[in-house]
Parts: sequence; structure tokens; C-alpha cells
Amino acid sequence: MSDRTDNDSYESQIRTIMDRAGMVSHTPAAVMLVEQAIAIADSHQDAHKGFELRREMIEEACFTGQPDRMIVAFSWCLALCDRDPDNFHDEDILWQYKWVLNNLTGFPQISRAQIEEMTRDMMARFEKAGAGNRAVFKIRRDMAMVMGDLDEAAAFHEKYLHTKRDHLSDCKACETDSTVTWLKQHGEYEACIKAARPITAGRESCAEVPHRTYPELLIVLVRLGDVRTAMDYHVRGYRMIARSSDFTEQFGEHAVFLGMTENLPRAFRTIEKHFPLAWGSPVPSWQFTYWLSTAYVLERLRDTGRTSIKMRLPSTFPVAANAPDGGYLLDDLIGWFRGELTRIAELYNARNGNDYFTRRIAYIDDWKTLTTPLTYPKTGKDE
Repeated sequence: MSDRTDNDSYESQIRTIMDRAGMVSHTPAAVMLVEQAIAIADSHQDAHKGFELRREMIEEACFTGQPDRMIVAFSWCLALCDRDPDNFHDEDILWQYKWVLNNLTGFPQISRAQIEEMTRDMMARFEKAGAGNRAVFKIRRDMAMVMGDLDEAAAFHEKYLHTKRDHLSDCKACETDSTVTWLKQHGEYEACIKAARPITAGRESCAEVPHRTYPELLIVLVRLGDVRTAMDYHVRGYRMIARSSDFTEQFGEHAVFLGMTENLPRAFRTIEKHFPLAWGSPVPSWQFTYWLSTAYVLERLRDTGRTSIKMRLPSTFPVAANAPDGGYLLDDLIGWFRGELTRIAELYNARNGNDYFTRRIAYIDDWKTLTTPLTYPKTGKDE
């Protein structure tokens, strides 16, 4: 009788916690609540509940910018499927396998050999489940782009284009968004805008599209001379993500656009507002992108003749506020971010086997050549 009461008690406790998590889904608070529920299930050696809750963790962590927690939860589930295939089936987590694989390149400590091993494993499981390789080829193309291996990316892009969709292919909005990224990286700007039309016209969308697409298009439109459309996309896109705990890199892209259009005070406020998210990110490549944007905005401010600035930064930030006005010397801040960019680039260069990340640092100077003043619209409000 006591065992049943104990079981009812812990299961009821888990239900209560998960109800609370459901009310704050896709937030860091939800991740913490799911972690609590997992700990309770594990303390009662309830593998079935542990599997179910970790599936919840995979999603919550994925959509709150915590891929490290997502990978840990997924690995636990996959190992259980292999250990007890009669009771736990990898088909239940194959969709999430794509999320995990897509995030591996963000961690420089994960070697190319390890990434390749997981890719082969996913491919084998997809084939066993009756799926084709379209999703696999797309991920391999995207990973190669992130690592700066454009020849490998091109090879997998061709394979992806010639492979039919199946039940494990990404949604059409995600596929379109990835094509936009591919075309932008190859400098095919007009084709990029054309490819994005199903998204920008509202015909395709999902949980993260057009949230990711709008900032992707901003610099493309500036290069094409259509800065007014870019401003419209900025206003719409930023509002979609302003209160999110994800989209670290996208916040940086929005700030860069504001700098390009000479809305420097707003660009700085955007960098400052979302800085804690980047500072606490577990993914160095996301920090790299945000530090690029930060360095650009600070250098643009210095170019106007400013020598210091007051900025709300975490107490653990290593640069001291030594300016006479109590703020930070811009030279000190810029020096630190430039140094961090070099340090992080070297981590990825060593893993990737090229100098792609070092070359990305030159984006800062390239962005400075794209300055196109445009007054921020009166209807556009800070979020």
C-alpha cells in the first residue's frame, strides 16, 4: 500500500511540475522545471517517465538556446533505445536527432570525426525507419557551410536538391530558409530575395521562420540598395523575437543593420539589451557572431568621435570601467572583443581545418562600407 502511495505521490508531483512547465514553455524557466521532473523520475528509477520527460527537455532546450542540455537529454534517450529496443524506440526521437546534429558544429570541442560518426548513425537510423536522405544531405550541407567547407557544402547541396521529400524531411519553411542562407553565403543576393518570397509573403512559416529569415535578409537588401524594405523586415522581425531567450545571433544581425542605417543609439541599446543572453550562451560560435556585431557597433560609435560609453555589463565582465565619466573606454571594450574574436576563431579553425572563422572577423570592416542612412520609422517601437 505504501509503495502505491509513494508512486502516486511522485507521479502527481511530476504532473504538477510539468503543468507549470507547460505554462512557460520555451523559456529558461521551463527548462529548469523539466530538469526537476527528470530528477524525481530518476530517483524512482522510472525509465519510461525519464524517457518521456527527456523528450520534453530536448524540445525546451532546443528552443531556449541551450543545445548543450538538449544533446545530453537526447544522448540518454538514444542510449536507452539501443539498450532496451523492445520498450524504447528510436523512431520516437528521429525528428529531434536533426536538431541535435545541426547543433554539433557549434561546439569546437566536438571533432569532425565525432560529427561524421553521428551523421552516419543518423543516416542508418533514418534508412531503417524508411526515410530517404534529403534531411541528412541538408544537414550535411548546412554543417559544412558553418565550418567553412564550401566545396563539401556544394556537393551535399546538389544531393539535397535531387532527393525527394519524405516524412522526416524538414518543413517547407525551414527548407526555404536554409536555401536563403545558402544563396546569401554564395553572394547570390537577388536569387536570395526571390527564394525568400514564400516566407516574406506569409505563405510559409513555422516556429522559427520567419524569425530567422528576416535578419538573414537585412544585409542582403542593403547590398541591393533596398534599405526601406530591409527596415520593414527589421521592425517586423525584431518584434517577433524581442522577448525570446533564443536567437542570439539574430539579435546581433538586427543591431548591425541599425548601425548601417545610422541608428547607432538604437543599435547600441539592442546590443546592450541582449548582451546577457550572449554572455551566458553555451555555444562559442553564437558568442562569436554576437561579438562581431558588438565590435562593429562599438567601432561605429568610436568613429563618430566618442571615446567612452556607459554600458550595463555582467559583473563578471573582465574589462574595468575606467573612463572619467564612470563608463567604459571604447578602446578597451573594442580591444577585448577583438581579442575574443581571435581566440574563438582559433578554436574553430583548429577543428575545421581552415581559417574560415578568422576570415569572418573581416566582416566588421566590410559592414562599415555599407552605411546607408535611413530614419527609423515612427511606428517602429523598441520592444
